[in-house]
Amino acid sequence: MRLGKRGPTVLDGVLISPQARQWLGAARGRRIHSLYQNAINLIDEQGKLFSIVMPPLGPGPFALLLRPAPNHFQRAGGFAGLLDLDVPVRTRPGVLELGSIQVRLTDLQTWAPRPNWVGLRTSLTPATVEHLGQLLQQHAPPGSLAPLADEAARSSWSESVPGGDLPAALLHTIAGPARQLLSGLIRSDRGQICGAASKLAGLGGGVTPAGDDFLLGAIHALWASRDAETAEDLSSAAVKIASPRTTAVSVAWLWAAASGEAAHEWHALFEAVTQELPIDHATRRLIQRGHTSGADALAGFLAVWRELALGAAASQPMALPS
Repeated sequence: MRLGKRGPTVLDGVLISPQARQWLGAARGRRIHSLYQNAINLIDEQGKLFSIVMPPLGPGPFALLLRPAPNHFQRAGGFAGLLDLDVPVRTRPGVLELGSIQVRLTDLQTWAPRPNWVGLRTSLTPATVEHLGQLLQQHAPPGSLAPLADEAARSSWSESVPGGDLPAALLHTIAGPARQLLSGLIRSDRGQICGAASKLAGLGGGVTPAGDDFLLGAIHALWASRDAETAEDLSSAAVKIASPRTTAVSVAWLWAAASGEAAHEWHALFEAVTQELPIDHATRRLIQRGHTSGADALAGFLAVWRELALGAAASQPMALPS
């Protein structure tokens, strides 16, 4: 790859997901949706998202991963420093053009976005989940939904919300729909599940709001504890209700999750579990995803898995703060 003062910036793709490959071949009305230093999101006229990312970011369900960029590309601010939202998006054989940036699409390898759910179902144990919970409480950033995954924290967490404390207010707001989601999933009650999803969707700020991240983690837990047909049916129903109520980026991630697909940080964690390797590093990397997104999603995963995988259908749902 090269970066010239007058010529185009040329970057090389290395890994692509099947969904991203399909988008490249079929999308119409393409435009830039959002820009960051190491990532760019494109969107088509149907609202479907396509991401281009480079290290330290990793592959994703609807992403093209690039090879590492040279230092001078980063010094220029990456994608955010070199592009504007209104630059044209064009394709020609083997190349995607984004204003002055050319992304070469030759010699791409396919990245499989679906983890080994069958292996995970047989490998994930209560002891491992408790360790995950401990790591979440130790490393979660302030303002995350980590308390919703920890039984001791839930039992001692005050219902009172200090004035002006947005994280506490958000935690309090999300707790009710989270409890409803757990109850619906335990009973496979589509009405309860969809009702909870409609309330969780869009709660919180950022590109992927906290309520969406909690729901995403819950969907992963559904796939990690139920057969694929049940998991896809229930999670798709929830995402269909949530989609009109949240951001385009969240919608893309939620639909990927409903299809049994996950970000590379989840892959790394699940692979460590199935291969009986230490999970601390992979868990911390997941928790560090976004501002609180990774921690919020892991909270949803832990809360739901504990109920579904431990046969809680015959018992009372866990008591989230009300």
